[in-house]
Amino acid sequence: MKTLSRTRAVMVVITLILLLSGPGIIFAGGTGEQEAKQKTEEEHIHLVFWGGLPPENGPQELVDRYNELNPNVTVEYVRYVNNDQGNVRLDTALMAGEQIDVFTSYGHPRREQRVSAGMAADITDLLKEQGVDLIRDFGPGARPNIVDGRIYSVPTIVLVRFLAVNKDMFDQAGIPLPTEWTLDEFIDVARRLTHGEGAEKVYGIIGDYNTNINLFLENKHGTDPWLNKDGDASLWTKESDFRRAYQMFYNMMYRDKSMMAWEDVLSQRLTDSAALAAAFFNGRSAMMQTGSYMLRNIKDPVQYPRGFKVGFVPFPRVDENQSQYIAPVEPHDDMMVNPRSKYKEEAVRFIVWYAKEGFDPMIRYGRLPLYQEYDKDHVAAVLAEGAEELVDPESFAANVIGVVGDTIIEPRSVPDRNVLDRIFRDESEAYYLKMIDLDTLLNRLQKQFDEVLASEK
Repeated sequence: MKTLSRTRAVMVVITLILLLSGPGIIFAGGTGEQEAKQKTEEEHIHLVFWGGLPPENGPQELVDRYNELNPNVTVEYVRYVNNDQGNVRLDTALMAGEQIDVFTSYGHPRREQRVSAGMAADITDLLKEQGVDLIRDFGPGARPNIVDGRIYSVPTIVLVRFLAVNKDMFDQAGIPLPTEWTLDEFIDVARRLTHGEGAEKVYGIIGDYNTNINLFLENKHGTDPWLNKDGDASLWTKESDFRRAYQMFYNMMYRDKSMMAWEDVLSQRLTDSAALAAAFFNGRSAMMQTGSYMLRNIKDPVQYPRGFKVGFVPFPRVDENQSQYIAPVEPHDDMMVNPRSKYKEEAVRFIVWYAKEGFDPMIRYGRLPLYQEYDKDHVAAVLAEGAEELVDPESFAANVIGVVGDTIIEPRSVPDRNVLDRIFRDESEAYYLKMIDLDTLLNRLQKQFDEVLASEK
């Protein structure tokens, strides 16, 4: 009986070993190949990447190239529209647990909001494993991407802001494209370029939500000119340049009528960049406040046909003799990893390749790489492809390509920035619609901004 029990025991052990080892040990040949195939399939990684650009404007070509270079990885690009509704869609998908491994946030308010809400993974150690030093590789402007010593995002582009102009209108008026000018000269040029009446009227400039006084004051005061140096109070009633800038836009709208009145901007739905671009290319204004993100439209005569060359001029100096001129150049397009991603290591590897090596398809559509080692001459050549007959080369070289190496504005970390942006927009709109006067506007901005900033102490 003892021998039988021992034999049965041995058989049980052998059976368990065979069962736990899988069919590859029992049978030779095809089953081993099947096991290898199954293992390969398990190792194949599918990354989902959400971004705000149309896939045909660079992202799809870029991910296709990455997939070719990495046969065990498939990156799928999903577009969300970079507006309030589209950003809510992205945030909802992140919170709902939908597969999103990599996503791009546009502008530091969105980035800061997602970091504080726990929607961005800490990728500090993974970047270190990839040999990335954020400040060395992407410049001092990347410093705000580091929060309490940890990195939650990688900025990938340098955003250059400028005024795009209808060069033919400037030439016909005998006005050379300025290389340096002041706010007073800007007012005069806008007045001289305004002509016509009614539906045929051409304005010196049409403003949208992106055309605000802060962008015109940054070259003197730096980013967030309304914020004091300690970051705990606003300067709306304390800095005279705010009163001057608000009064300037108001006078251009209602006295000189060289800038479209705000009620007309609202009624004609010209409050976003796409609508503003269409108006500019249709010849309704001589100037458009914009940035390098608009270059893909400037290079597209099919969607935006026009019979003139586009020139590029810098933002006017606030004061003729100000001590410094800070170029409106800043990091943008922050790449982030979903904390719920199962493939954080591969997601970071994709981001690093995207920012350092694979960026050419994005350059063709106006995204200028922030990576410090990207060859500048190569960037200029790629960016100019197909635009030779559409843009003025001298002003393009001087005021777009030529300023990329200038000191980059470092965005400041401001809690509840989206709340402050909404206050700024609503109160400015009330002033431009003549619902409140200038003193009321500045006092309201000062009071509400200080309340929000104080609540974060």
